[in-house]
Amino acid sequence: MQQGRLTYIWTREGWVYLAVVLDLFSRRVIGWSAGARMTTTLVLNALECAIAVRQPTSGCVHYADRGSQYCS
Repeated sequence: MQQGRLTYIWTREGWVYLAVVLDLFSRRVIGWSAGARMTTTLVLNALECAIAVRQPTSGCVHYADRGSQYCS
């Protein structure tokens, strides 16, 4: 099972938004994406990265909160 998370970090340059995909079995980050805006694309990039790394089989479950970026 994978879990998607979205957070933001304050830097000298302003806010940086970070989307990560966690493997809940190994508790490792398997995909991530960072950007200046909290968008659906940011989330999709993290998910695509995770898929490329793990190449999941049919039946893999991806859990995400009900935030607007994930619902899009």
